[in-house]
Amino acid sequence: MRINKSIFLLVLVSTLIIGVSQVSGLSNESITAENNIKNAEICILTMSSLEIPTIRANESLQESLKLYDAQLLAEKQRKNYDYKLVNQYALEVCNLKEISIKAKDELNLFKESYESSANELDLSSLNVDYDKIIKSFEEERFEETLSLIDQGYISLSEAESSQTTLKLFYKTSTENIKYFFIENWRKIIIVLLAAIIVLTIFWRTLIRFRIRMKLYNLSLREKSINNLIKKMQFDYFRKKTLSETEYRVKLEKFKEMIRDIKRQIPALKEELIKIKKEEPKFKKSKIYKRK
Repeated sequence: MRINKSIFLLVLVSTLIIGVSQVSGLSNESITAENNIKNAEICILTMSSLEIPTIRANESLQESLKLYDAQLLAEKQRKNYDYKLVNQYALEVCNLKEISIKAKDELNLFKESYESSANELDLSSLNVDYDKIIKSFEEERFEETLSLIDQGYISLSEAESSQTTLKLFYKTSTENIKYFFIENWRKIIIVLLAAIIVLTIFWRTLIRFRIRMKLYNLSLREKSINNLIKKMQFDYFRKKTLSETEYRVKLEKFKEMIRDIKRQIPALKEELIKIKKEEPKFKKSKIYKRK
């Protein structure tokens, strides 16, 4: 097991301090503070052995040692001294140890639950929250880690519930559709064949109808544009509400639109005539076969 050199140094310094105080016959407050510091060092060693980050704990211990040195010197010089903050920082280390161990245990359990669920469900929506939990522990915000884990379990439960419901719905729907096709495959084939026959018979009719609708819409559009031109001319020549530049620009634009419409109409009419020419041949061939 590897232990930081800095921790060994802290233990050594603490031991020397305790030894000096015992020889010097210092106050009970001093002895209590020494014991708290010693316990704090043991707590840090425990955290380190469990591979828990100890930067925050070491900072508190360093503060405790600094304050202890100052108060010890004051006591030896028979000045006013107070070990309250020394004890506070030292006790904070061991309190941090307890919280960090709990956070580590809870984190390990949550990781197992998360990874187990991730093997069966899509938890990509929870990745950000999961990373936040890991980061809070690595940055020694152990209290926050515990809170985030509680929220993580809630989010995990909601994800599992929603996806399980979705899977059940999908499975049920798939089975129902499969059962429907098995029970009605003959009817489905008959309907499809009938639809194909109807489309084959009326295909040209549908195409002809579509072309006529296009011609009708183009005619309406041309008529609408002509009406706009007449209104624009009235506004320009009679009412004088249009400038010459605006009139010419709009007139050219409308004329271009009409030319575009007139280019489309002959092609559509030609396509319509082609379809009409093909139909009599089809009818004659049927009459010939009957004879």
